[in-house]
Amino acid sequence: MAALKMPRHPGERPPALRRVGARVSHEHAPDPLPPQPLLLEARGVSGAPAKPRHRDDRQGIRHGAAVGVGAWSNRIGAVRGGAGSSHGSWSNAMVGSECKSRAAEYFREIAGWHPQEASSARALASDFAAIAGCLKKAGDKGLEAEHKIEVLEEARRIEAACIERMREVWL
Repeated sequence: MAALKMPRHPGERPPALRRVGARVSHEHAPDPLPPQPLLLEARGVSGAPAKPRHRDDRQGIRHGAAVGVGAWSNRIGAVRGGAGSSHGSWSNAMVGSECKSRAAEYFREIAGWHPQEASSARALASDFAAIAGCLKKAGDKGLEAEHKIEVLEEARRIEAACIERMREVWL
């Protein structure tokens, strides 16, 4: 597959790349930038560092939905409630797995852009890839509910550690 060329201009920030079946490259290597603005840009935040929003499973929940680490409680609750082998559960697991795979890819890119942050970024990439694997496994319709819950609890633990690591390193 041919690489899509993205022109770079002096002082321009490397984009938070979203890939949809295409490899992306730059005409030349991006200028080194501190990772904090990249993370804030990826989260859609500009200016000062964002306040941590989700410290426990109760925060971020609106109308029964949840974001951040709190979303894992909803997913685990659905499995406990008998919805773990449904098509919707499988579909959500596959979409979630793809999202976590893209997060892993993003941190691998940060490692390439910022050698001084490469170790932390590679560790985060590995952890997000592990979460993606957990979600894919939990999406197996034939997997027993108790095993799905164990896998989802592991994914929640890994993601909570990732979020804390990002706060410590970059925010």
